[in-house]
Order: sequence, then structure tokens, then C-alpha cells
Amino acid sequence: YYEHALENQFRYKLDGFDKDWSAWSPATKKEYTNLSEGRYRFRVIAKNIFDHESSVAEYSFVVFPPWYRTYLAYFGYVVVFVLVLLGGIKFNTRRLMAAKRRLEGIVDDRTRQVRKQKEQLEIKNTQISQAYSELEQTHHTLKRTQNQLLDASWKAGMADVASNVLHNIGNVLNSLMVTHSLLRDKLKSSRIGNLRKAAALNKEYMSGLVELAEQPSKGRSIIEYLSKLADHLCAEHDLYQKDISHFEKDLERVTSSVSKQQVYAEMRSKPERLGPQELVDLAMELSPLSSRSDVQIDYDFRCHDPILVDRHKVVQVLIALLSCMEKSLDSSYLIEKRMEITVEKTDHDCIRFAIVGIAAGMDPEKLNDLFRFDSEPSSDSQALSLHASANAAKSMGGRIMADSQGAGLDGRFILDIPIV
Repeated sequence: YYEHALENQFRYKLDGFDKDWSAWSPATKKEYTNLSEGRYRFRVIAKNIFDHESSVAEYSFVVFPPWYRTYLAYFGYVVVFVLVLLGGIKFNTRRLMAAKRRLEGIVDDRTRQVRKQKEQLEIKNTQISQAYSELEQTHHTLKRTQNQLLDASWKAGMADVASNVLHNIGNVLNSLMVTHSLLRDKLKSSRIGNLRKAAALNKEYMSGLVELAEQPSKGRSIIEYLSKLADHLCAEHDLYQKDISHFEKDLERVTSSVSKQQVYAEMRSKPERLGPQELVDLAMELSPLSSRSDVQIDYDFRCHDPILVDRHKVVQVLIALLSCMEKSLDSSYLIEKRMEITVEKTDHDCIRFAIVGIAAGMDPEKLNDLFRFDSEPSSDSQALSLHASANAAKSMGGRIMADSQGAGLDGRFILDIPIV
């Protein structure tokens, strides 16, 4: 070990800190830092250049903890903690007591307020009970008024139907008067008087017929005159027959209109299962449009399923919508008036009657006032009629709507009736 001592190598292990022996190294010192308190044993083994190992050298030592980790320090920590805890408890107790006193004062104030509010609520409850009794009486009064308004709306709708029927009758009567005037004028201008004159001449100059026969030119003139007079009288007869036929048709229309008015004059009707086309036909027959030849009406029936409805209500609504659309068409700039009536089934299990007027639209701002009774009614009671129609549609679970993108564009009225 003493030969070439500087080349000796060492390895070490600090029990309690190192887990295993260190590698061989010629270093002759070893430093340890941050050793925890406790007992340690440092062991070293040496090896010379001939790989002869020495016996293990040991050194035991003790590392004491710092003062702040001694038992006395820990005891001081506990004493300080207990004192701080007791101080905190005492301080918190005083704070809670003060808060309790403030809370008791607040509770007393709130209790007085609650008692006062209770007294006020009892007074208001009495007032509310009295107001409720008055509201019940008002409700019954409003209910009676509503029923009266519904009856008035129904009668208004009936008046509108009667007005349309009377309009049709008036048109027919005007046609009858024109036909009567034509017949009178034609009878005045008839040449039947000339025929009587010719017959009188023939009777008066019976004896001169032989003489006329001997004069071919005069006899031929009389015969030709009589032939032409006969042809003219036959033509007049045919024309009178045609006028009389028109006269009879107009009378039939008057009779039919009066009969339909008698049917629809009933104030209540039972629900019937009718087809949409039948309802449209009935409304058209009672509408003024039935007598107008200047309005082209196109029909598109996409649904023919019968529905259970009140015939009168549906016809009343359709007539009101047709009349309103007719007035819109009259104010249109188009010379040729055209209307489209479509019946189809919607996705909400309803039958939709759509009445479209070509170029018969109106300002969208005015659409909302069409069905409002409180808006200023027109001279022909259009607002009242539409209001009554809206109530009738609502009573059947349906609705009516108006749709237009502006004046001069197409306008549309819609009636939706649920399928029952």
C-alpha cells in the first residue's frame, strides 16, 4: 500500500444516506451537505495498484437538528397555536354576539314591518274579494254582450248574404226591364199595321183584282211587297220568341235567387258533410260575380274530400271574401279582370280555400285593418262583413287571412277550415 501510494483508489458508503457503495476513485475526501438529523456511519475501503483491498474503515457520527426543530421548539409552537386559537375564538365570539344583537334588531324591525304588511294585505284581500265579486258580475255582463255581438255578427253576415242575393235580383230585374223596353220599342216599330192596310186595300178593291191581274207590273209589285212583309214579320216573330226566352230565364234566376235566400235566411243550421267544390259553387251562385261576364274565374280543386261544416257559415265567409276581392279587382289597372280559386289540403289537416285576384293587391299596412271592426267601416259595410266572417271562421275552429305584397300586385284571401 505504500508503493505508489498516490495511485491508490478508494470507495465509500455513508450508511443512512447512500444506498450503495460508490465507484473506485483516487479522491481522498468526500463532502456531504443537507444531511438530516440522525446517526450516520461512514465506511471506506482502499485498493492499491496491485488490486489488493484493505479492510473497511468506519466512522460513526450524529447530526443534531436545528433549534427550530427541537422538541422544545415544537412545544412552543403548540403553546402559541393554542393561544392564537383561543384569541380567535374569543374575538369571533364577540363578533358573533354583536352580529346577533344587530340581527335581533333587524328581526324586530322586520317583524313590525311584516305585521304592518299583514294588516295591509288583509285590507287589500278584502278589497280584492270585493273586486273579484265585481269582476264576476262584469264577466257575466261581458258574456251576455259577447253573445249579443255574436248574434249581431251573424245577422250582419246574413245581411251581407241577403245583400248579395238582392244585388243578383237587381241585376236580373234590370235585364228584365231592358228586355221589356226592347220588346215595347220593337212592337211600336213593327210593320204589322202595313199588313192590315194591305188587307183593307185588298178587301176594298176586291173587284179591281181582275184589272190588277191584267196589269202584270202592278200585280207583281203588290205580291212582292206582301212577300217581303211576310218575311220581315217572321223574323220579328223569331226575335220576339228569343227575347221571351231570355225573359223566362231571367224570371227563373229571380225565383232561384229568392229560393236560395230563403234557405240561407235561417239563423242557425246543422253541420253537414259537404265537398269543397259544392261549397264554392253555392257561394258563387249567391255572389254578384255570378252575373259578371267581365271577370274570368279559374278553378283548381286539388282536394275533394267532404268535410263536416256549417254550410251557412262557410258560404257566408266565402261570399264576403269574394265580394271584397271583386272590389279589389274593380280598382285594378288591368282591363281583363281575372280571379283564381284554389282548394287544397294543408299540412295541418285543414282545407284551404284561396281566392287570388290578379293585380288586385293592396298596401300590406292596410291588411291588418281589414278584419278589425274598430276601423272605419266603408259605405258598403265591408269591414263589418269581414269582421263577422272572421268570427264565423273562428267559431268553426278555422281562420281567414289576407296576403298581398303591394298595390298593383296579386292579392289573396285565405279561409282555413279544420277537417273533422
